[in-house]
Amino acid sequence: MVRVRFYLERRKDKQTGAVRVKDVPIVGHAHYSSRIFVFFSGERIDAKFWDKKEQRVKGGVAGRAQINDNLETQAEKIRKAYRDALTNGTTIDNDLFRNCLNEELAILSTKKRGFFELWDEYLATRVNEYSKSFTKSLGSARNHFGNFCKMNKISPTFESIDLRMLEGFRDYLVEQCNAQCSTVATNVSRLKFFLVHSHKAGLHNNLSFKNFTVSSHDSEIYFLTWDELMKLYEFQFPRVSLEQVRDAYCFASFTGLRYSDLRNLKNSDIDGDFIRFKTIKTKESNSIPLTEMAKDILKKYADYPGNSALPVISNQKMNERLKVLCKMAGLNSPVTRVKFIGSKRIEKTVPKYSVITAHTARKNFIANALRFGMGSEVIRSISGHKSTKAFSRYYKILDDHKLSEMQKHFGNGDKCKPT
Repeated sequence: MVRVRFYLERRKDKQTGAVRVKDVPIVGHAHYSSRIFVFFSGERIDAKFWDKKEQRVKGGVAGRAQINDNLETQAEKIRKAYRDALTNGTTIDNDLFRNCLNEELAILSTKKRGFFELWDEYLATRVNEYSKSFTKSLGSARNHFGNFCKMNKISPTFESIDLRMLEGFRDYLVEQCNAQCSTVATNVSRLKFFLVHSHKAGLHNNLSFKNFTVSSHDSEIYFLTWDELMKLYEFQFPRVSLEQVRDAYCFASFTGLRYSDLRNLKNSDIDGDFIRFKTIKTKESNSIPLTEMAKDILKKYADYPGNSALPVISNQKMNERLKVLCKMAGLNSPVTRVKFIGSKRIEKTVPKYSVITAHTARKNFIANALRFGMGSEVIRSISGHKSTKAFSRYYKILDDHKLSEMQKHFGNGDKCKPT
């Protein structure tokens, strides 16, 4: 069965930091099959007028009957969609409920809210559907676009966003924010993502933004060679905290796990020679074989309290400590960091330990697997790469390795000259 409840959104005021009590959005939660569909009802009310127990507007409040009727209508639409899906044998998911509400919520939203209010509501109601990092990047893009519009005294609407405005936003990110090309591309992509979904929700018919693209340069792939990884794996650290970070990082390097999946890994995900889990980013099931070194790390933390398989700290702290422990292990070979600000290329030579982050563990796995001759299809099935384009960047690593090996063994060709 499906159960629909309504709550006041607990969003903090950006200026005071306190939970808002004025003009608070009413958010609906539809619970079904151990899942939840969160949606903005299109209604708002001051917190003092809301009855938490009844989940409706209190008596004696202006507009009470209309708001409560709208909430009940939405709840009944969801219940009916659920019943019809059961009868017809169709898929029951969030899209089913979203589609049954789209028309009504679009009318309510466009009558009452502006562009940024709708974006805020979109973020609030989709927080359970996307990864934490993706939701954060959507919010960051919203803030950047908001600052751009404020600086240029623009009050955007869905219909007013054209190529000229998008070009201005791109230039603002480069010139005012000093953003790298990859950051510019990400922010524009997130803005377009919101515009696509708002179009699907029936909020507008403007698709001119689809013709606007921002080129981004592929970021450099930094990784530890197998010898460097073994040096780190075998290094004796003076503190347990550093040793735990090293072990978690090496485990990810042996399995290709993303940081989010590494931190979420539970003892119940360990199944003999495999780890079987549902990825945080794509929410798809995956199984990864365990090497002996990966098994040894798991055995080391078999008695770790709770259900977590490994002691994994926050991403930010892990990145900070990785640089410390990699420096201690002597991983200081020079690498070139390249970034682009607009069309300007900026290069800087730095020690390798300074570019090591939790994400490089995944790159360690892919790069070394390619070097050892593992098939790309097998690697992709483990890493979860769906895009051939995204994965093809790693082939350059293989080419560079081939070149260095050729030069090491054949040098400038003297060994091949007849005696």
